[in-house]
Amino acid sequence: MNGQAQGGRRLCGQGRILGGWYLECAVSRSGTHPLDHFLVDFPTLVPANLHISPLGVTLWTDAQNVTHVIDVVGEQHYPFVPDFWEEARRMGFSRKVSPTLQVGKLSAASRFLFIHAKALIANPEDLAPYLDGTHLCPTHKGHAHDTSCTGLHWQVTPGAGTDGRTRFLAEGEYTLRGQLRAGAPAPRYARAIFASVPITGISHVVGQSGLQGAHQGQFAAAQHSGLPVYAVPV
Repeated sequence: MNGQAQGGRRLCGQGRILGGWYLECAVSRSGTHPLDHFLVDFPTLVPANLHISPLGVTLWTDAQNVTHVIDVVGEQHYPFVPDFWEEARRMGFSRKVSPTLQVGKLSAASRFLFIHAKALIANPEDLAPYLDGTHLCPTHKGHAHDTSCTGLHWQVTPGAGTDGRTRFLAEGEYTLRGQLRAGAPAPRYARAIFASVPITGISHVVGQSGLQGAHQGQFAAAQHSGLPVYAVPV
């Protein structure tokens, strides 16, 4: 398996576009860790001193001089955390970035840090008496159902279908683990970091003629990252 995610329609758009640059993480059922290993559990509130761009991604360098990619997942495309996560479970992670992003600063140790406006469930104790379904702590830390466990999202996110547990992706659907019974208070959410995912490759979508002109220089700059760089035919 290489480091590329799967192309195709996603909730955020119709798929890769000609000339686009994408930071990616491939997923595999035979990988070293299951996907849920990369969830941040409990979700971490975004530090007030962390300056994040409202558009695109933000590069952030940690105390060990490793540069990471902070990405705010758009609530307009992914209303709830499980929508984003279950899509990635099927297709991997693929984030379109500006061709001017300094990807040469990235390395094999770089990660995506994903933020969502609804990542932290702030009133789990209020919701616990109304949970229907089996609680599962996805990171196997043994978090109870009345905590802000990341797995709680799969029980309180609203669903559809006869059992109220179905949600739809751009391609296919997935099943929630539970739902809130009638009379439950509304979940309260806070903006937080909910996942830390390795970056496994950089993809550039090219035409039939391959790399040309300025794109050759950009491709060479991307290779300075030490990450695999792929020229992907449209």
